[in-house]
Amino acid sequence: RGTMAAEDGCQQFATSALMKAAIHGDARLASTSLEASAENIDSVDASGRTALILAAMHGHMDVAALLLSAGAELDAEDGDSKTAEACARDAGHGPIADAILKERTRRAQMYEAIKGAALKGRGAQGRGESVPSWLAAMANTSAGTSGARESPF
Repeated sequence: RGTMAAEDGCQQFATSALMKAAIHGDARLASTSLEASAENIDSVDASGRTALILAAMHGHMDVAALLLSAGAELDAEDGDSKTAEACARDAGHGPIADAILKERTRRAQMYEAIKGAALKGRGAQGRGESVPSWLAAMANTSAGTSGARESPF
């Protein structure tokens, strides 16, 4: 059972600690929730909004960055068929929308590199290294947040 939370004049269900953190911009709670919980990062509230959509709507860049680095789904749509990127732009939070777009591009590039390596039957980028070690290196060098863990997808 969710708890009602009024924010910016609208009623919504804050159904988890992660979603509450996204609504209120509590990066510490979001980080703790991601680390200590088996909670689905892409679970939705009563309006079909994920934690990333909520953070984007409310302009909480720190929480959005944590969710992006943890691998939150970029193409999830809320009940109005809007993605987190669209919600951020509609709410005037361009930097968050830009961060989501940058992450989308990074993930697409990683996917293509992995696919190419698999098709070649060799290591990533033709250097003979293993795909897992290349993924770890990519995750460490492309993190857009300070100290946050990065998902390869």
